[in-house]
Amino acid sequence: MIEMGCWLFLISHMRILGALLPLSLREMATHWSEHGRQTGWPQTLAEEAVFFRRFWEQLGRHCQLSTAAVQALIAWDYKEVLRPFDEARAVLAHLKEHGFKIGVLSNFSLASLEPSLEHLGLSAYVDTACAATVIGVSKPHPDAYRIVADRLGVPASDCLFIDDEAEHVQGAQAVGMHACLLERDGRTVRQGDSLWRITSLFDIIEPNVFVQHQAR
Repeated sequence: MIEMGCWLFLISHMRILGALLPLSLREMATHWSEHGRQTGWPQTLAEEAVFFRRFWEQLGRHCQLSTAAVQALIAWDYKEVLRPFDEARAVLAHLKEHGFKIGVLSNFSLASLEPSLEHLGLSAYVDTACAATVIGVSKPHPDAYRIVADRLGVPASDCLFIDDEAEHVQGAQAVGMHACLLERDGRTVRQGDSLWRITSLFDIIEPNVFVQHQAR
């Protein structure tokens, strides 16, 4: 079970939107969060299309954008800024070839998690993909992990959960899952915990690495 951010990254939105939108990524995120709180997060693809349209229209008014600029933003597809990390496809393929079931659990604020995976060519490796806005609960709530395990048809004790946030890793452990923290840059501040840490998804398919972890 893998958190979406562990295998995907965003290329700079400024490269895509900079010519249309005079805001930093942080400023846009603030508007995005406020819009979600006011209108509610979309649970279906139809709701998502309306959500995006109203968000860009509202932001257009705030930034005094031209009608043409707002229409260009409405037509823009956020999936174009997604890229998989280099090892993502190889690791997912390896796991599938060896009979593992793969689930994605993300605190994604949109309903289009599955289309995002399909756009990236990764959906064939994933057995179930759960976005918080669709399943109605987010990490680290225990039910978020249980929902994915149930959809995979395996007990929590048979799951390995990978995330890049310590709180979410600890949430998985609390429901009985094996779990590890992905630290790609190795700069996460350690707070005296005993979390299993990896620096690449390749680490989980190293020979005997899971057996060694279980023996700790």
